[in-house]
Amino acid sequence: MSSIKKEILNRFTLIYVIMLALMIPVVYKMYDTMVTEGDFWRNLGTQQSKKKEIEPHRGNILSCDGKLLVTSIPSYVLHMDFRAAGMTPALFDSCLPALSDSLGHFYNVPSSVIKTHLRNGYNKGSRYYKLSKQKISYVDLKRVKTFPLFNLGSNVGGLTPYEQVSRKFPFGSTCMCSRTIGGLYAEIDKGGKSGLEHRFDSVLRGVPGLAQELYVGSRKHDIVIEEPIEGKDVMTTMDVNIMDITDNALRKTLSRVEAEKGCAVVMEVATGQIKAMSNLKRDAAGNYVEGENYAVSSQTEPGSTFKIASSIVALENGIDTSKIVDTGDGVWHIYGRDMKDWNHHRAGQNGKISLNRGIQVSSNIVIAKIIEDKFNKEPMKYVEALYKMGLNTPLSIELNGVAEPRIKNVNDPTWSKTTLPWMAHGYEINIPPINLLTFYNGLANNGKMIQPTLLKGIYYNGKELQRNDKINVINEKLCSQVTLDKVRRMMIDVVEKGTAKNVHSDHFLIAGKTGTAVQKVGGQRKHQLTFCGYFPADNPKYSMIVVVWYPNTQKYYPSAGGISGEVFKNVAERIYAQSPLTRTYLTDITRSTDEQFYPASKDGNYKDLSFLLDKLGLKYRTDKKMTSGWCRSYSSKTGIDLANQNVRDGIVPNVVGMGAKDAVFLMENRGLKVKLSGVGTVYSQSIPPGGAAIKGNLVVLNLK
Repeated sequence: MSSIKKEILNRFTLIYVIMLALMIPVVYKMYDTMVTEGDFWRNLGTQQSKKKEIEPHRGNILSCDGKLLVTSIPSYVLHMDFRAAGMTPALFDSCLPALSDSLGHFYNVPSSVIKTHLRNGYNKGSRYYKLSKQKISYVDLKRVKTFPLFNLGSNVGGLTPYEQVSRKFPFGSTCMCSRTIGGLYAEIDKGGKSGLEHRFDSVLRGVPGLAQELYVGSRKHDIVIEEPIEGKDVMTTMDVNIMDITDNALRKTLSRVEAEKGCAVVMEVATGQIKAMSNLKRDAAGNYVEGENYAVSSQTEPGSTFKIASSIVALENGIDTSKIVDTGDGVWHIYGRDMKDWNHHRAGQNGKISLNRGIQVSSNIVIAKIIEDKFNKEPMKYVEALYKMGLNTPLSIELNGVAEPRIKNVNDPTWSKTTLPWMAHGYEINIPPINLLTFYNGLANNGKMIQPTLLKGIYYNGKELQRNDKINVINEKLCSQVTLDKVRRMMIDVVEKGTAKNVHSDHFLIAGKTGTAVQKVGGQRKHQLTFCGYFPADNPKYSMIVVVWYPNTQKYYPSAGGISGEVFKNVAERIYAQSPLTRTYLTDITRSTDEQFYPASKDGNYKDLSFLLDKLGLKYRTDKKMTSGWCRSYSSKTGIDLANQNVRDGIVPNVVGMGAKDAVFLMENRGLKVKLSGVGTVYSQSIPPGGAAIKGNLVVLNLK
């Protein structure tokens, strides 16, 4: 019995020794793996399983009514994994011809080229083989996923789309105020580079998420640990229609006069909301593209537009608009320098003119003599009056790179005896265009100067998070009401009787001031032309500034009214034609305030017009002989008269005074082809009314 136990014990001992012998290399390998090669395997593990950020979608920038100004659009570059788990040689070979045909049609490449390309990738066993450099949309990606082999799923078909997100301007990246909207750095993590993209980068960019990157078998998988928080949307104050009008008008005039650059800004008077901000420069090819934001970054001499500020100071210190100044022969010798009146021929034969007339014809000598005579012993009193109005106040507009105004005082080392008279007419000071517009907007706003703004609100998933409806006041009252009324009257006279006559509109009053600043650039004398004002002058809705730098003076006379004023008028009339909010009394400027008539309306369909007048609560009288359904409209002090207009079948109607819609309807109803020229109200028609309407004849309707 003992021998049996001994034999069993020997066997167990042998087995134990054998097992121990087998365990020694395993333990050694474990030790070697954990200690000797530990760092290598830990690094490999990190590479095979690591965390990565998930980029959130950047928020949109919207217009004041929610239209997309810039948005994030995903695009895809297609790659293929030829080592996908389910891709067998037989499956690949069977699908290759049909897949090559589909991709060939999609990329517009011969299918034989695609077939060779795919075969090369398959033979290499590539895991991330680029099918094409071409970026495709999400809609195209969905279509590609229906192609043979790809329709079996990524684990079998191997389709691996690489997503790239880019910012897109639905209205074009080279126009429509894109400099104000701004751009992004090429490196996505840097975010906004300029404009609103930079200013609101923290709002737009969102918060990245987190994913665990794992390899399961031969496939890489991302397991989301933390979802990204998408960027919020920024709603601006800008209006797409006004942006389009402003950009086109500025571009057209710059091109006509071959100017180097220009800017135009439209602001809503009551709120300070910026509706358009266009900045254009001429590139090497002669095309006009968005340049830097000249409207806010240019520290420039305002020229004669500053005479309005000087006039306010003079009027507030006892000078009247009837003050007579002797301008002599148009040259004033003062402190060793000559000051010239370039519009001296307009002032009058004897050179003695009033302050009012001096502003109309933009006399340098008139305003300079008044300020010099009044303040030469106390120049700081003049400077302090400018400071008090807020002309040197920096603006807190929602953009980076906003320049500050510089109005020097007597302590400035560059102050000299000639500084005061030259400051009076807009030299030796620097004011960015946006600051000058803010001042003029204050004049339009009954003397209240307010901070301009580009932000209307912040939204997330369509819900309003922040509303920017607070009006920040810089100066509650720029001057006394008496002075304000006189200055506003003078600005109307500039347009109606002075240097800006071509800015006059037949439809509404415009008030403003021209300004020409001569600058030395590269040793040459060049002209900066400005027109700043507001409309309608008797009930201001919008203010606007237009600055044009360096037109071709060899071909075009450097007239601020004729060049910058041209842009202003074109923008103002188009806004007026499209917006009922700008409607005002169409009165002769010589009428006193107690002679105002009811607002005039366009001629047109009686039913539509009477419905509108009822809704507006305006008094009107109807002709008893209203038989045709079409009428003429006449304004009076007691109401609006609607008179019958004869409109007969087969006869060319009289559409002068109508809007485009009614005029086209009447003409086309009689078989005529219509061509429109201009915007607004019909003022002439190429085929006179009363004759037979011959079907197919072309009639041109001119509107303004």
